[in-house]
Amino acid sequence: MNKKIKNTIKKILKVDEIRRYRRRAYIEQEVKNKQLQYEKNGTGFHTDQQEPFVSIIIITQKSDSLEQSLQRIPFYDHYEVIECRTEGNRAQCMNEAVLRAKGDYLLFLDGNTQLTAGFLDELLCVMHRHENVGVVGSRLVYSAKAGNKAFQTYHAGMTFHNQKLGKQYWIKPIRITREQTEKTVYECACVSGACMLVRRSVWKEAGGFEPLYDTGYEDVDLCLKLLFAGYHNYYCGNSLVLYDGECDEIPEDRKKREVYNREVFRGRWQTFLVNRLLEAGESGNIITIDQNLSKEELIGLYGTGGSLQEDEIDICGAMPEDDTKKFWGDYHYAMAMKREFEKLGYRVNVRSKEHWYDLSMAKYVIVLRGVKAYYPGVATGQRYIMWNISHPAETDIREYDRFDYVFFASQRMKDQLGNRTRTKSGVLMQCTDPQIMQCKDEVQKEYELLFVGNSRRVYRQILKDLLPTKHHLTVYGRHWEEFPVQDYVVSDYIANEEVGQAYHDAKILLNDHWDDMREYGIISNRIFDALAVGAFVISDEVPGMDEIFQGAVVTYHDREDLEAKIDYYLTHEEERKEKAQVGKEIVLKEHTFDQRVKAIADVIEEMRSYNRD
Repeated sequence: MNKKIKNTIKKILKVDEIRRYRRRAYIEQEVKNKQLQYEKNGTGFHTDQQEPFVSIIIITQKSDSLEQSLQRIPFYDHYEVIECRTEGNRAQCMNEAVLRAKGDYLLFLDGNTQLTAGFLDELLCVMHRHENVGVVGSRLVYSAKAGNKAFQTYHAGMTFHNQKLGKQYWIKPIRITREQTEKTVYECACVSGACMLVRRSVWKEAGGFEPLYDTGYEDVDLCLKLLFAGYHNYYCGNSLVLYDGECDEIPEDRKKREVYNREVFRGRWQTFLVNRLLEAGESGNIITIDQNLSKEELIGLYGTGGSLQEDEIDICGAMPEDDTKKFWGDYHYAMAMKREFEKLGYRVNVRSKEHWYDLSMAKYVIVLRGVKAYYPGVATGQRYIMWNISHPAETDIREYDRFDYVFFASQRMKDQLGNRTRTKSGVLMQCTDPQIMQCKDEVQKEYELLFVGNSRRVYRQILKDLLPTKHHLTVYGRHWEEFPVQDYVVSDYIANEEVGQAYHDAKILLNDHWDDMREYGIISNRIFDALAVGAFVISDEVPGMDEIFQGAVVTYHDREDLEAKIDYYLTHEEERKEKAQVGKEIVLKEHTFDQRVKAIADVIEEMRSYNRD
């Protein structure tokens, strides 16, 4: 590095050091002035009514700095302090703290803050000078403990940013950090939960903080709920609070939490935010974006909205929007449902996970809940129906509560979970599509033992119980490389239109269930498809399956039992045919997509009657 470059760097560092010194001197003087003013004039908040009682709810463990400032600064007379230890869900913890609070006003305060004289008076002044106030937030400035960020503005309200996220975009809330906001009071969409004042009655009307979030975004969510309800949120620059910075956290944990919270926020608010951005310039609209995007550009990124159509349905599955969707059962499920709904006169859009939260004119959204959670929008006007077809162990009760109706994939599942959610529910087992599950009746069976399924990086139980085997096994599926199954794989994929023939051409089709599906009595879609084409199936045991199929599906309970039943039924062809025929008649009579779609359509019609009323 030459001398000229070194000198340039030194000058830059020197300028930066001078700026930090000036910021520090400015903030320290402001803090002193506020203290002197308070000691001289007392409170800046006056009311002809009874002095409001404030419950200060401290989020996270209270720092020594906050403890000292609470004791040192005579900021207000009528208050109580409630500590909220957020070892679990922060939103839930704060909601529970409010239940213990006595105040008419709630002040949520981060434990890593330092208070300045009169900060609460200023918030109360804004609350009483304006009408229909939702929340009021303080000016947050990094304290001396924040290192290089010291005395820079941490939070002065929020705006939004259009950000690319993989193959899609999302409207991201971002902090306003510009300087020279100390003397201003302005209306904004959101303020920071690190110091936020709200009337208890208003907080209750909004339903409190949303517990779906995992320590993050719950303050933004509350602000947007109040905005949607017609309240006005304000930033108060005269209320100064110093912020020590965030607690240390493992980067991987922070990233995982951020990804999860972002997905919840996108689901709940993206439609609302995009619609408000499309209304830019209209009176009273304070949702702004920090980029110069035209309406045409926004529509290009987020789709076309408009008046919701009663005859239009979105079906959302977890499959990706690329060629690999053919490997996803959700995709074939959605397409089968689409065909049946179109027969009933509906217009249907099948949406991959990348396009779940794009603008839509569909009044009804049907979510095939499998491996990925869907978060219904707060302010869309749409009605949401979940069909929980798999992965029940990964579905939280709070997730069910956000839907207008839930279909459980078994009676056992409804019995265990239905009374724990406030959402109305019913039962829809998995099923088959006879239009796709077609076969020609071949005299000679091509496969002795057949298994069709992906590994998902797990040694599937029925294959683990089977191998090694003296019989001829054929496997279709992906990701078997690390297991002894790989030697039996003939292809990683078989087209959905060819699956029925393959099932039919097997002497014995092998099937198993994931642990949580077995626990909740969810019968695999593979069994319905196989029986529809007259296949003979041996499966692990699932509660209720024997009664539903009247013994048509043979089950086993351990390795020895599986081997014995395979040996027996390979030599008893007529018994195989009899069971297969019984299963075929039951499935085609009671368990097809047209029957399932008609049941969903009945629920939609019931919702329509609510809309008319």
